[in-house]
Amino acid sequence: VKRFDHYCPWMGNVIGKGNHRDFVFFLILETLAMAIAFAVAVARLRQAGGAHTQAPSTVTYITVFMVLDGCVLFPVLFLTAAQIGQVLRNITTNELANAHRYHYLRDANGKFHNPFDKGIAANVKSFLKMSNNEAQTQRETVMSAREMEGILSGSENEV
Repeated sequence: VKRFDHYCPWMGNVIGKGNHRDFVFFLILETLAMAIAFAVAVARLRQAGGAHTQAPSTVTYITVFMVLDGCVLFPVLFLTAAQIGQVLRNITTNELANAHRYHYLRDANGKFHNPFDKGIAANVKSFLKMSNNEAQTQRETVMSAREMEGILSGSENEV
């Protein structure tokens, strides 16, 4: 059964398992493309504003484009920043949204603690070498069942 709640039509798949890296790269490229288009529009608007030979409709079209591009650019920029921040912390959107529900994301004092965060460099390295081979990914990066049981039970020392 195909789920459509997180379906990404331009990628042909749901966002998550097996394509998170592709999605983050897509967001980065999309943000750059929209920022460049906005900068070109600003340059064209300055050029059109100084020359009285430009039709008034040209300035209007450029301005409308800038408003529409800006309305999409800023949310995509924030989404990109959020995804990069999650990569740096090695945490998923679901875990952040539901941290209050997940026992393994709290320390002994009840404060947020991400047991999967291994530092920025290790998190980025792990993210960049993600593979679509789930079995290989589990062998290389996923905790053993005993380690996970220790985290879920709240006593990491039992491992």
